[in-house]
Amino acid sequence: GVMVTETFELRPNGVPAFKFGKAPAPARAGNYDDWNELFWDPWRLKHALKIKTPRPGVQRFVDACQDSADVWRKLRELDWEHSLRKHKTHLEFHSHFPLLIGNYR
Repeated sequence: GVMVTETFELRPNGVPAFKFGKAPAPARAGNYDDWNELFWDPWRLKHALKIKTPRPGVQRFVDACQDSADVWRKLRELDWEHSLRKHKTHLEFHSHFPLLIGNYR
């Protein structure tokens, strides 16, 4: 599965361009709202973050850290792809319905 959908691609002249042209990003693409909600919810964050090479009895990132200073040292041990998978909370879709409602006269 795809954890993150790239929304920009690099043009030959070196300028990034939105990959989907004038269309919005796909509804399943992880966005700021999803990551923000994950990182502000301590319970979800504690259960979501996994380390790359689990040791016996230690699979979660928070269990691998002895104190708050360990968090920064052990960030490279995080399995980001596995940790951030399936945390899509906001399914966005776009339609012309608001345009119709806003201009009904």
